[in-house]
Amino acid sequence: MPEHQYFVTINNTNKVAIEPGVSTISDVILVLTLELNVAVAINDKIVGHRLWPTTVLAGGEQLSIFGAIAGG
Repeated sequence: MPEHQYFVTINNTNKVAIEPGVSTISDVILVLTLELNVAVAINDKIVGHRLWPTTVLAGGEQLSIFGAIAGG
């Protein structure tokens, strides 16, 4: 059976196609060339950084990716 790309929505605005072989949060962060000092939530539930390599995405998830901003 051929592999198909699937989609995740990032920060409620960007629907991103994820290619076969990109299946974990770590993979997505790498493919999107994001810094590692961000926080990630899937469907409004924070996923700890240590779980990124083993948290597999199935498609259809809502990812929230955010980083710290200095200032006030």
